[in-house]
Amino acid sequence: NRITLESLSEKKNLLENQLTNKIIIKGMLNREVKCVTKILNDTRWKQAIELFVMMRIIPDKGYENKELLPSTNKSNQKSRVTLTGVSTILGFPLPNNGKYDGAPIMIITTALTHICHLVDCLSTVLNIQLPHRINPFTDN
Repeated sequence: NRITLESLSEKKNLLENQLTNKIIIKGMLNREVKCVTKILNDTRWKQAIELFVMMRIIPDKGYENKELLPSTNKSNQKSRVTLTGVSTILGFPLPNNGKYDGAPIMIITTALTHICHLVDCLSTVLNIQLPHRINPFTDN
């Protein structure tokens, strides 16, 4: 079993070709992974934007309650609640400045529930692990 110089040279060339092919394939796979990752990220951002559109977040629209609410003053008259300079989500005022004197607690609670639901949906769509679990549909 003599190993000739020619057979060693052939084996060396064969191994070099295999290595070159593996490097080429690895480069092609890396390009494909980057392309698919970009498509996935673009799709996630589109879905996130669709969530904002679905939740109808309108900045600084203001809010006026259409129903007559019991007043907090002593005359027991019914009054309308009007909040200005606030954003809304699905038609409910967002508590962004903390000045909600006279605003019904259920309206504020509903807006915060919608915000929790939006954050929960966004974390799912964008594949982001939140540090704490959000459950928007509990009474607590």
